[in-house]
Amino acid sequence: MSDTTIRITIDATGAQRGGSQAERALDRVGNSSRRLNGALGSTTIGITTFSRSLAGIKGAGAAAILAGITAKFIEMADASANMEAKLRLATRGFADYGQAQEDVRRIAASTRSELTSTATLYGKLMTSGKGLDASQQQIARATETVTKSLKISGATAGETASTVLQLGQALSSGKLNGDEFRSLAENSPRLMKLLADSMNVPVGALKKMASEGELTADKLFRAFTDTRFTAALDEEFKQMPKTFGDAFTALTNLATVTFGA
Repeated sequence: MSDTTIRITIDATGAQRGGSQAERALDRVGNSSRRLNGALGSTTIGITTFSRSLAGIKGAGAAAILAGITAKFIEMADASANMEAKLRLATRGFADYGQAQEDVRRIAASTRSELTSTATLYGKLMTSGKGLDASQQQIARATETVTKSLKISGATAGETASTVLQLGQALSSGKLNGDEFRSLAENSPRLMKLLADSMNVPVGALKKMASEGELTADKLFRAFTDTRFTAALDEEFKQMPKTFGDAFTALTNLATVTFGA
């Protein structure tokens, strides 16, 4: 894939103060974006450095730019803080928090998925996994499986968030049925196929099994972690092209980590 260059141009006029503050803030963005180069394999993101062009901007123009940047920094810092708080809570007394951080960042990067939704899923699987004696390695594998299946299924950010919520509720209740089953069936048909394969039944049989309470949490974890069933999913995911949207997701993830530090 040829390199893609993203140019960000800010056209601001007017006159008197705040230019140096805006410049320092935008330098942070530039530094973070440069660290992203090469992170997506054959796709390279080049973001034109534009902070120096703001050196002469003063007055309301610079103030407005600075306000926008500051608000975005705060949003990213809050997202990072919330994500880490959830991980701390989920791992307390059960697993290693540092390893959880590493797992989430690795999975989000390798699956080209949003960091915050990956962390939420990891935390929910961790909470449910405690009652199943699942290891932290199994939690990470289950997170990767679900995330890849959503990606293959073409789930949007909203659909991914809904699926993570419904799956978490299903695991907490000990079985997948009702609204939780319908959400997964609609948003991640690939996950349904994986589940069916793990039970050696056709996908069409899952609905009846769900209504009868047969899709229990232990069966879900088995499907999400057993390499006999996840290997095909992994190979399928490798065939997926890297997209422009993936590039922006990776940049957002990096910014969330950077500005939350």
